[in-house]
Amino acid sequence: MTFESDSSVSRVLKNGIFLFLRLGVHVLAGIVFVPFLFKNYGDGRYGLVALAGFLGQYVGLISAGVGNAVARFLNIALNQNDWRQANEIFSTAIIANLGLMCVQIPLFALGVWKLEYIIDFPPEVAVDFRILVVCNIILFFITMISGVLGTPVQAANRIDIHAKADMVRQVLRVLLLFYLISGVGAHLWIIGVVDLVLAVIYTAVMFPIWRSFARNLVFRWEHVSGKWIKPVLGMAGWMLAFSFGQALFLKTDVWVLNRFLSKEMAGVYAVLLAWPNLMRQIGNQVAALMTPVYMIDFAKGNLERMAESCLFSFKLLSFFAAILGGILCGSGSIVLKLWLGEAYVIYRSLFYILILYVVLTLNKAITWPIFPAVNQVAPLGTTTLFCGLLNIVLSIGFVFLGWGTHGVALATFVSLFILYGILYPMGVSRILSIRFRCFASGHLQTLALFLIVAVGVHFIWQLPIHVAVQI
Repeated sequence: MTFESDSSVSRVLKNGIFLFLRLGVHVLAGIVFVPFLFKNYGDGRYGLVALAGFLGQYVGLISAGVGNAVARFLNIALNQNDWRQANEIFSTAIIANLGLMCVQIPLFALGVWKLEYIIDFPPEVAVDFRILVVCNIILFFITMISGVLGTPVQAANRIDIHAKADMVRQVLRVLLLFYLISGVGAHLWIIGVVDLVLAVIYTAVMFPIWRSFARNLVFRWEHVSGKWIKPVLGMAGWMLAFSFGQALFLKTDVWVLNRFLSKEMAGVYAVLLAWPNLMRQIGNQVAALMTPVYMIDFAKGNLERMAESCLFSFKLLSFFAAILGGILCGSGSIVLKLWLGEAYVIYRSLFYILILYVVLTLNKAITWPIFPAVNQVAPLGTTTLFCGLLNIVLSIGFVFLGWGTHGVALATFVSLFILYGILYPMGVSRILSIRFRCFASGHLQTLALFLIVAVGVHFIWQLPIHVAVQI
């Protein structure tokens, strides 16, 4: 059997259509459903929903690093039609992931038992919150295995299949949560159980589809080979540093506020993150679109095409981020009033900071996948870990200086821009022989366009209605 992959423009466009349709479903769900959750759970408990995956996020970093490394080597082997090598990587990965699960279960159990030392939550929701956390842990284990099983789809560049399945999954999630919360009440465990059940169904339905792309890819004990331990663990170590650094950005802001300010402000911050997170979802879709293209081009030795794809996509995504971010900031007060209510308009300055740093860093979705594609993950891991630690230090320091939520947002702004706006482009410039000024000029153009759009939209909202309509 010959493994077939497609990195043509038509395939990229088809993937892009379904990825952005999936994004549209997530955006619509976020706009409509997040206020429903926020109003039903309240400030404090909504913050706990955002923090529920915190334990699995950190304890599972080793597994994430191994998973990313395995996906890279397996992807390359499949695109080179080396079935022996692919089966060795696949079989070794399955055993390695099962072993990591066994190692992590005691750590997760300890974390759930002593959860109150990690996250501040009211005693009356202790059981409810622990059920939610346990469901998130089991969900993480399922994702570990399904990530390996689903690699052939990514290697074939048929990510439209995952996009279609994810859309169905997201719609079912919203409908089930709305029905259960309205009927049973706003219990934290409902979210965990719904997500877990949908993950099990998703994996069961997708398994035969994954198998259809690489029927020669099978698990055999005799295929388990120690020769892949060194290259996989070597890459996994740096991917672990990368994942840990990323984790110091994601949800850590909410945790800092939860521990050092108040549960209520952590909840407010978490709900305001919904819009920046929706913008990040755009970046995630683009990264998902570009990753298999980079992998296929690298496997076939086409570095020049990688450089062209990188620059074009970088500029296009920056332009889109500036337009969308400018519209959101120019309409900030109106968005918050209509979305959450008049009482939350006072947080518009915080909202502006959160949007702006995503605008200036969203294009990292184009640059970071290049590092694992060419197996140069050491700079990726070291820079991400350094900036993640910088974010924690600055966040806690600014809170103690009395800057509150704005200080936490500013700390993330500074750390992310150093990482995504400067260090990542410098690394890509070296790998693909692209001049750094191409990326630097892109940032300046993005900022200028963002300011023009934001000021223009704000000006239009200040005009009398009949004049604004004419414009």
